[in-house]
Amino acid sequence: MLAGSRDYLEVAWWTGTFPGLVITTVVVSLTVLSRRLRDRTAR
Repeated sequence: MLAGSRDYLEVAWWTGTFPGLVITTVVVSLTVLSRRLRDRTAR
């Protein structure tokens, strides 16, 4: 989806921006969740 929207970024910037933000949000959320779970199980 991100690669396909490259051709349209000048006209429709949201086609690449919003999927990129969603992917970034999911990755950061999973990282935070996994670190908190690791810290809880280490006690």
